Amino acid sequence: MDKSLPKVIFLLDDEENSSYLNEMYGLSVHKDRSWEIMCLRQTKAQMQKIKLFRFTKMSLLVEDKKMNDYIKTNDGVVVFISDEKLKTQHKKIMTRLKELSKILDKHTPLFIYVFGNTALVQISKSIEATTPFRQVYRYEFYSVPTFNGSNNKMLEFSKLLTINNKDISHSKTLSDEELLEMFETKTLPINSWDHYGRLRVVYLSIKKKTFLDTINQKGWLCTHWKSYKKSIGHGNLWNFSLTRFWASIIYLIDEKGEYYSFDAFYEANPKLHRGSLFKEYYGEELFTDEAKNNWLPPTKQKITNILK
Repeated sequence: MDKSLPKVIFLLDDEENSSYLNEMYGLSVHKDRSWEIMCLRQTKAQMQKIKLFRFTKMSLLVEDKKMNDYIKTNDGVVVFISDEKLKTQHKKIMTRLKELSKILDKHTPLFIYVFGNTALVQISKSIEATTPFRQVYRYEFYSVPTFNGSNNKMLEFSKLLTINNKDISHSKTLSDEELLEMFETKTLPINSWDHYGRLRVVYLSIKKKTFLDTINQKGWLCTHWKSYKKSIGHGNLWNFSLTRFWASIIYLIDEKGEYYSFDAFYEANPKLHRGSLFKEYYGEELFTDEAKNNWLPPTKQKITNILK
């Protein structure tokens, strides 16, 4: 057993039924003593296996201190729920999910899958609205229609597991060189791709590659931004207008001040701390295909108003 592999616990609504795992497209499982190993098949031709993490399977609905203590020793938690079970045991499952949100370390990634063909959007909204997952460092909810396991996010999950929870690196602790290199090579942990980290990458791009290159769709920033987002399963969320908006805001403010680092720049401009700042400049038109693929200037007010 390779003990260097991250340790994960799979919590199943039915411990006897692990058929969910068979629906994970491009992934395979093999046993190694008391553990199972989740692997990625590199190519269909070679069928090579890249080990992602080791895991054990247990029941989601077992609630006792011993079980909770064991769950907390894991590097990550994945919950599998069938929509049928969610309907018949809704209260019990919701209570258990709330419990999980309280016992997990804030750096432990938690992914929840609901399998089935019913109103998954409503189910997910219900869980998110009534479960205090905001206190969990990294929480994701995925609705996966039956027999459509290609929607799984296990690769994204495995990237989170590469983070040492005891000595965690994040967007503020990485050096400029480390941040840019990891961003460019698509090895940047997702915990570093937070609001601060994204703005820092834009700021450093302006400093090192010029503003004009930064807002060029074929320039360094946009090219690698799209590539990185695809690597974490967010390729469909690329938005050129939104990226250029933030680059323009950062450039305008930086030109008016003297800052020795991005941290100093960020701390001196609390307006930038709000990820929703763009809503003061755009309406829903920001999320049209036109805005995602081409530059759409702000429709509510001029970008230069940020300097007022």
